Amino acid sequence: LKRYVYFRTSDPKDKSTKLRAQLLTFLASAVWHGFYPSYYFLFAHFALGLVIEIQFETMKAFSQTTAKVVDWIYYIGFFIVGNYCVGVVESLDFIQMMNFMKEVYFLPTIVMIVAYFFNSYMIKAWNMNNSQSKSQENSQTKED
Repeated sequence: LKRYVYFRTSDPKDKSTKLRAQLLTFLASAVWHGFYPSYYFLFAHFALGLVIEIQFETMKAFSQTTAKVVDWIYYIGFFIVGNYCVGVVESLDFIQMMNFMKEVYFLPTIVMIVAYFFNSYMIKAWNMNNSQSKSQENSQTKED
C-alpha cells in the first residue's frame, strides 16, 4: 500500500499532500481488507486520529507547559481509542460492532470528535491572538 497508494498520491516536496496521501492509503487498506463495516470504522478513526495528532503538534508550540499537557492527553487518548478500535474490529459484523459501541456509549468516538473541534477552535484563537499581538508590536515600533 505504501508503494502503490501512498507514494503515488504524495509529493515529497509538498507537505500538504502528506495528509491526503495517508487518508487515501487508509481508504485503500479498508477496501483491501474486505467489505466489513468495522474496517471502515477503524480506518476512519485512524484518519481522525491523524488529524488530531497534527493539531496536537501545532498546539505544542503554545508553550512548554502546554506541550507536556498535550502529550499526556494524547498518550492517554491514543491508548483508550486504540483499545476501543480493537474491540470494534474483532466483531466484524455490523450488529456486533454497534452493540459493542453502545456498551461504551460511543464515548471514544464522541471524545475524538469533540477533541477535533476543540483543537480547531484553540488553534484558531491562538493564531488570532498572535497576529493581533504582532500587529500591535509592529505599530509600536513604527511610532518609535
